[in-house]
Amino acid sequence: MKSFRFIKIEPIIAFILLVLLLPFLLLVALIIKIETRGNVLFWSRRYGKRKKLFFMPKFRSMVINTPIASTQTLKEPEQYITKVGNFIRKTSIDEIPQLWSIIMGKMSFIGPRPLLYTEKKLLSERDKFNGNDLNPGITGWAQVNGRDNNSPKKKIEHEKFYLDNKSINLDIKIILKTINIIFNFKNIAH
Repeated sequence: MKSFRFIKIEPIIAFILLVLLLPFLLLVALIIKIETRGNVLFWSRRYGKRKKLFFMPKFRSMVINTPIASTQTLKEPEQYITKVGNFIRKTSIDEIPQLWSIIMGKMSFIGPRPLLYTEKKLLSERDKFNGNDLNPGITGWAQVNGRDNNSPKKKIEHEKFYLDNKSINLDIKIILKTINIIFNFKNIAH
């Protein structure tokens, strides 16, 4: 059975959600702008399907000139996260602009998280099970099973499991678990 991400309506759903959330997104943007200088959005350079680089938008939650590093490797992240940034990261509000990447066909709702351009080792590990052949997702099996607490090895195991078992049922389970995690602030390192 095909998984949710293969359904061609993903960009339409993402567009509708973006339109519905627009007033809220403008409010978040205003709060970020009031608190810190710089752009409201941070365009993160990421690996997409078939290892093609693209720029993924997120609400900026860190100060300008924060080193580019994964969640697990950033040293002393507390010194870089803004006050508003702390809240929008814990509630995953910073991820909402990624709906734009779904509209543009660069991401799906569900799939492995898009790797930073610096995460070449994980990229090569994904090659071993064709994990780079999937569109990356806003959420995925690794995110609902440990998220920031996953070691790179565990993250790869979860991604392989998803690829081997993808189905509509698994996608629905991921969506429901994602909602639960967001509202319970689970497994977010910073």
